[in-house]
Amino acid sequence: MKREQSLLQIIKERAAKISIRKRKKRNLLLLAISMFLANVSWGIAYPYLGVYMKALGGSLFLVGLLSVAFNLTSSIAQYPFGYLSDKTGRRKPFIAFGIFSSGIAYLFVIFATTPSALLGIRILQGVLSSSIFSRPYCLYYRAFGYGKGGFNIWVL
Repeated sequence: MKREQSLLQIIKERAAKISIRKRKKRNLLLLAISMFLANVSWGIAYPYLGVYMKALGGSLFLVGLLSVAFNLTSSIAQYPFGYLSDKTGRRKPFIAFGIFSSGIAYLFVIFATTPSALLGIRILQGVLSSSIFSRPYCLYYRAFGYGKGGFNIWVL
């Protein structure tokens, strides 16, 4: 009787490990798909921002400043979002907030009537979307561990 109980316990533990592994793989796939779609949307919209800036009457300097302003503000704003993410121990809300706010910022681009308004929206987008940049990697490493990163990290 005792041996049967221990065998049942072993079978349950193995089944639980397989279930956890499948869930982690499914979550990784969903994370990879969502990040892929977000990156595709940014990649599709980005080339037209310079054209739109020129159409609004912006100079070549302002067209270049669109990229610089976004990268600079997102680089600076990553630190507060990273601190909050580490303090709360939650990553998913920051990823969702960043993707959602970036999409909303692209909607605000429609209402830009001056080059400075477009630049301001791009700066705002840099600040708000900076909550995304390193969080998927944190989720991955928390789920799969640091030693296995070389095999599956390319997915993200």
